[in-house]
Amino acid sequence: MAREWNEDDLAAEAEQILRGYLDEAERLQSERASIVRQKEKLKQAALGGSAATSDGGATESKLADVERRFRKMEVDSDLDDLKDRIRRELGD
Repeated sequence: MAREWNEDDLAAEAEQILRGYLDEAERLQSERASIVRQKEKLKQAALGGSAATSDGGATESKLADVERRFRKMEVDSDLDDLKDRIRRELGD
């Protein structure tokens, strides 16, 4: 819109803000990919190495259990973070 209205300064500022958001999004995507890789490594370690074993169903069951444990840890961590934020914002 700024370009349509020949507001070059406003258009340049909008582009700069957009570049900032895109850079931040790229950084967050990279960080997320790293976290996903770390989580997969932890799952493999929790399973005792490679998940590709000959016991089929037992490995799937163990993998599902590990996934549930990771989800619970993530939820617990998110809950703790939320409680801390509430304490900071509202006081004890």
